[in-house]
Formats: sequence, structure tokens, C-alpha cells
Amino acid sequence: PSHSPALGKCMCILGCFLSAAAAISTEALIKDPASPRPLTLMESNARLYSYGVLCHFLVRLSGLGPSTVPLWFSGYNGLAYLAVLNQALMGLCVSAVVSRT
Repeated sequence: PSHSPALGKCMCILGCFLSAAAAISTEALIKDPASPRPLTLMESNARLYSYGVLCHFLVRLSGLGPSTVPLWFSGYNGLAYLAVLNQALMGLCVSAVVSRT
């Protein structure tokens, strides 16, 4: 495959715009002005993860995602599971610190 610096730069710019749009939509989901009370940290996390899971399944069902990627957890080694566990525990630690301040 040919590598084009211009294409790489365009992809980086597109990634920045998509990341910004995701951050804005995340804030809109968390800070819903129509809700009668503010969401707790657990409720907002559950809402965000449910949207992520829903989007994942919609992409998988639509066939837009990569078709050669096997489903679920095939092909991972112990270090990958350890990295996921580490990230999950660090997320819990950060949320505990944030909820205490």
C-alpha cells in the first residue's frame, strides 16, 4: 500500500474533529438539562457505557465494521487482560478520588 503524508494529515485532522464531537456529545449526555435532578457518577457512567455498547452492536449488525476481525475476545494474551484489569482498577480509583473531593 502506498503511504501518503497528505492522507495521514487529513486522517489526523478528522480524528481530532471526531474526538471533539465525541467529547461534546458525552457532555450533553451527562449534563442533560431536561433531567429533574443531576445524575450520580454511577448513573452517568452507566448511561455512557450503555450508549457505547449500543453503538458497538449497531456497527456489528450493520456490517460497517471490519468483517475479518473475530468476535469478542479471541487472540488476546494474558498481558492484554492484565492491561484491561489495570485500566478498570485505575478508573475505579479515579472515580473514588473524584467522589470524595
